[in-house]
Amino acid sequence: MSSPLDLEIGRILFTITSSCPLLPQDELPSYAEFINPPRRGGPDSEITLLPLGESVADPPAKALLFDSGSAWKVFRDGDDYLISFDSAGANPHPFWRVRASGDFSHCEVACGRELVREMHGVTAIRNPVRYPLDQILLMHLLARRNGAILHAAGATLGGRGIIFPGRSGAGKSTISACLMGRKDYSILSDDRVVVRLDGGVFKIFGTPWPGSAGIARNEKALLSGIFFIGRGDAPRITRIDPGEAIERLLPVTSIPWYDRDLVPRALAFLEELVTRTPAFQLLFRPGPEVADALAEFVSA
Repeated sequence: MSSPLDLEIGRILFTITSSCPLLPQDELPSYAEFINPPRRGGPDSEITLLPLGESVADPPAKALLFDSGSAWKVFRDGDDYLISFDSAGANPHPFWRVRASGDFSHCEVACGRELVREMHGVTAIRNPVRYPLDQILLMHLLARRNGAILHAAGATLGGRGIIFPGRSGAGKSTISACLMGRKDYSILSDDRVVVRLDGGVFKIFGTPWPGSAGIARNEKALLSGIFFIGRGDAPRITRIDPGEAIERLLPVTSIPWYDRDLVPRALAFLEELVTRTPAFQLLFRPGPEVADALAEFVSA
């Protein structure tokens, strides 16, 4: 058994142990701030790694809950979840298989041959708890803890957290690059953030899944505004109502739609988020003007 490895995302702590020596995750620099952070308590989810074939069988087809269409699937086996991820190509084979307890507090990850190495007669495992596995596990854990992963850039301005939700190509990395030109802004992430209701207030957290700007910081801030971005000739900020805000948030929020118990919780969380947090439309053209306009607006 290797020494435990901690991974923290959005104040959710995963503790990872392996039946074999665990190879370092040094090929993913975006995870550097999220690996082995200072401990604040016990883990939210304990993950055990082992070579595929020791104890985890292929999921039964009749138990299929969800097919992502991009290699991973979710099954149900009694109270447990089974999650499979297959390699791409003409001859797909298991990359990893997960058996998770109903509340995702305990997970067993069986690793396929791409993740297993033979080194001087010793079997070692490369850590698979990265995208998309960590995001899938986190999605379930957050839905039970008043939180969600949003496809959004996140920043702070004078200690106030702001997010910029949007699909791929909406301009999240562009707005992040515009804000980086000012010293009073700090960018947490240019692609995905975690939002949680913590201690009665909403907070945003950076994640290890950056966009094209490559920004991934394990930092947090109080959330003060939601800004849906779009292209315009000059910076323009207009208020939108909670109904429109939740409609815009739904397509960019990671929700386990296949889980009938978690969907109502996720929707209730989003409803409270848009009810208590002002939402705006921000139209802009790339350049320093948008950073100045946003700073003046947020500070007013």
